[in-house]
Amino acid sequence: MRFRKLQIAWSVACGLACVLLIVLWVRSAQYDNVYPEHWRNPSIQFRSNKGTLEVTRWVSNSKTTMTPYVIIKVPYLVLTLITAAVAITPCVRWSKRFRLRTLLIATTLVAAVLGLAVYAARR
Repeated sequence: MRFRKLQIAWSVACGLACVLLIVLWVRSAQYDNVYPEHWRNPSIQFRSNKGTLEVTRWVSNSKTTMTPYVIIKVPYLVLTLITAAVAITPCVRWSKRFRLRTLLIATTLVAAVLGLAVYAARR
C-alpha cells in the first residue's frame, strides 16, 4: 500500500467527525441551538433541533422584514452513517473485477436510497 498512513489519517479524521456528529445529535434532543444567533442580519443560519440539522437562508423582502427559506433539513442519523461509511471505505480492499452479482447489489442499493429519498420528500 502506497498511502497507508494517509488512509489511516483519513479514517481517524472521519471517525472523529462521526463522534462529534453523535455528540451534536444527543445534544439536539435537549437543546435548540441556532448559529449564528445574535447577528443583526444573518444570511445563512444553522439550527440543530430534535435530531435534525437545518440550514436556512434569510432573504430580505424590504428594509425591515426577512423571510426564511429552508435550504436543507437532514437528520443526524444520515450524516453519522455517511461519515462512518467514508471512514471505513479506505480500509476495504476493493476488487478490480466486477461480477453481475455485484452490479445487481449496487443497483438495488441505489434504488433503495432513491426510494427513501422520495419517501422523505413527500412526507
